[in-house]
Amino acid sequence: MKLFITIFLLFSPLTTFANSSVPANRHIAVQGTAEVLAKPDMAQISFEVISFKDKSLDAKRDVDDRVNLLFKGLSKY
Repeated sequence: MKLFITIFLLFSPLTTFANSSVPANRHIAVQGTAEVLAKPDMAQISFEVISFKDKSLDAKRDVDDRVNLLFKGLSKY
């Protein structure tokens, strides 16, 4: 058992050098962060208009009126 412990203690420090991420030769390490700011130039908007009417023509007119009101009010935003 002492032999096993002795061998373990002799070789355990070697594993720390084997797993090192630093190369053995000369090297330069660079570390940093960056941030890029950009103004948005486009927006995508989606919406859904639903109307429940007895006749399909009445529902279409209702939806068309609502969409036209929305387009008229877009200039305010």
